Amino acid sequence: MARPHIVTLTTDFGLVDHFAGALRGVLLDVFPEVRIADITHAVQAYDVLDGALAISESYKYFPGGSVHMVVVDPGVGSERRPILATVGEHYFVAPDNGVLSLVYAQAESVLVREITSSHYFRQPVSSTFHGRDVFAPVAANLAKGVDPAKFGDEITDYVRFAAPTPKKSPDGSLRGIVLKIDRYGNLITNIRASDAPELLGNDPPPFRIVIGKSEITEIRSHYAQGAPGEVFAIVGSMGFFEISVNRGTAAKQLGIVKGTEVAIRMGGAAAAGSEIVTPTLLVRQRLELDLGTRTIVVQAWPPAHTDDDLTVFDTPTRTLWLSDLLFVGHTPVIDATITGFLAVMKNLPAIAADHYVPGHGRSDLPWPKPLQAQQRYFTVILNETRAAIRNRKTIQQATDEVGLSEAGNWAVFDLFHRRNVTSAYAELEWE
Repeated sequence: MARPHIVTLTTDFGLVDHFAGALRGVLLDVFPEVRIADITHAVQAYDVLDGALAISESYKYFPGGSVHMVVVDPGVGSERRPILATVGEHYFVAPDNGVLSLVYAQAESVLVREITSSHYFRQPVSSTFHGRDVFAPVAANLAKGVDPAKFGDEITDYVRFAAPTPKKSPDGSLRGIVLKIDRYGNLITNIRASDAPELLGNDPPPFRIVIGKSEITEIRSHYAQGAPGEVFAIVGSMGFFEISVNRGTAAKQLGIVKGTEVAIRMGGAAAAGSEIVTPTLLVRQRLELDLGTRTIVVQAWPPAHTDDDLTVFDTPTRTLWLSDLLFVGHTPVIDATITGFLAVMKNLPAIAADHYVPGHGRSDLPWPKPLQAQQRYFTVILNETRAAIRNRKTIQQATDEVGLSEAGNWAVFDLFHRRNVTSAYAELEWE
């Protein structure tokens, strides 16, 4: 494939410091004919999902053969691998932390290599600036025409995650989150137009979009169609529903932050003819349900993720449903107690399951191995929060500092981690 000598840059470096300039300098030093295109240097700091959105929404508009350098790297200097991904006709140089997940999800063909040929690196390699010393020289040599195979061997266990997807509730409403807030204050949700096409037809049903304390009942086809100061919904260029204000910022006007829940409620059709079935059995510890051809074991656990956690075990297939007691790849969430969550996790491996279904994420690791990452994450929060309390740090200081070493290991870390630290601090403060 002929290469157009283009290298694009997507980073969270910002433009105040020298970092972005250093990348450009190394690229030009290695390959003076390189054509550099800055996609953005304003990815939210440490936010791998934000970086994944930025590159996945932009790379496809560049010519085939372009090299895309993506440096959102909270795990820099750790054991995370540098990778080179060939996706269709495009090349990507990035840390192996999931920042290319949404690119992978759009592609028909993906080949990923671990970058191990250190003679291409700038020496000495800084433990805090792999963008300059590893990724930039590799990207420049790749744009120059070096064969991708020369940088390292193919791997198949590269990190990837699924972006948060909207869920249908029992009442028929569609529930999602604010995925991103752009510089205009538009609230970009994770609900695509294709998730609710009936709202965009000639005769849409009655609907309400509920976000925070606000309800939106108007959908516009373009921003200027709304009156100045009016809050409305619109399908943006990324294909997601957005909440916008004409010539204003919806984020400030509505007091909404990234991660806020959004619900689209459409008429009463979803509930027509339905019947509410109330619970008839209380699971105090363990309940066996004899279904004739199989026995289902329902087990209640002490407070952990919530104060009403249950697991379901199908004995014939030895399949264990863990609900939100297990998060794989997706940042775990504490709604009850971190110490209780860790205690429950010590007991879960005793269930002899051949198959398991996590509350979030994939199930391709053998049971109970996927518990290890979650246990490590909670242990880091537990130990560092206790240390923060001993050192008389405030809860705000703790949420700014605790557990940041885990940022590169989890999807949507920025949405849920501070909340977890806040919960842990409130619990551990009175030990």
